[in-house]
Amino acid sequence: MLIKASKSQKTDLLLTLFAVLAMSIYLYGLRVLFMTAFTVVFAVVFEYLCMRLLGKKKGERLSLDVVLTAVIFTLCLSAVTPYWISIYGMLIAVVVAKFPFGGTGKNIFNPAAAGLAFVSISFPSLLFQYPAPYTRLPLFDPVEVSLQTSPGELLHAGGSPAINTMNTLLINYSGPIGATAILVILACALYLIVRKTIAWRIVISAWLSLSMVAFLFPRTSADGVHSVAYELVSGIFVFAVVFMASDPVTSPKSGWGQVLYGAIIGFGTMGVRYLANSEVSVVFPLLIANALTPSLDRAGLKMAARYRTRVAVVVSDGKKQTEKSAPEVTADE
Repeated sequence: MLIKASKSQKTDLLLTLFAVLAMSIYLYGLRVLFMTAFTVVFAVVFEYLCMRLLGKKKGERLSLDVVLTAVIFTLCLSAVTPYWISIYGMLIAVVVAKFPFGGTGKNIFNPAAAGLAFVSISFPSLLFQYPAPYTRLPLFDPVEVSLQTSPGELLHAGGSPAINTMNTLLINYSGPIGATAILVILACALYLIVRKTIAWRIVISAWLSLSMVAFLFPRTSADGVHSVAYELVSGIFVFAVVFMASDPVTSPKSGWGQVLYGAIIGFGTMGVRYLANSEVSVVFPLLIANALTPSLDRAGLKMAARYRTRVAVVVSDGKKQTEKSAPEVTADE
């Protein structure tokens, strides 16, 4: 089934991603811009080659989707990740996760999530080491840059990150390139929801599901409220839910299906975090949820039908009860 995001949806996503990218350049310097451009170039090359292999016409335009995939992928990396990692990531994202299913609009899995899953398993030591924010990184071989422990790594070890409200506002903690600017991401999410570019049910369901588990079963000695805050700001979860989970091609269309989809992502992310230390833990349940999208849509439609049936029965019973309790008016009266 061919499902494509509209041109306005793609434009909205690109604009908001550029806002996150601009903040990331401010935090880490021009290396981030070079990493993004490098990733986009290879994504476009792989896209073009695959289109030719599929018999597409030579003059046919490339889809903007491939640029979105490249930018999203880059913003989930560390600012010191080697450039060549992006080649592997885009190879998996475009050549393996996208075109074998028919190309743009037919892919089952989110391409950026598939690429991240592959490189996170293959090269973990190159992805999960982060420089301090506001560090001007050299364009090539930032080997002399001091690296910091991320909040996710501290949580996995049972510790509590030194993050407070002021740290969050000032982005004064380490993490993936585009995932630490929480306020910028939240502003982008609000814009995209208002514009109906992304499904609010997916976003809210995923965030609430993760928060529920984090509150009830914290990985840290801190109280439940702080545990929720730590889990939300660590890794790429908030970023991924906004820019990957809500992909219109790979996510459910029914309302209840979207709620179930978001719940799988939220609960699944916490499950992965309990088992392993991975800043991109969200991509694994996300890919599982992608595969279940048709089933979730069917389940969502059934739930909606049952709900409408119950509402109709309640309304009907209410009318009958009202008619029985109404006083009879005789002819004499």
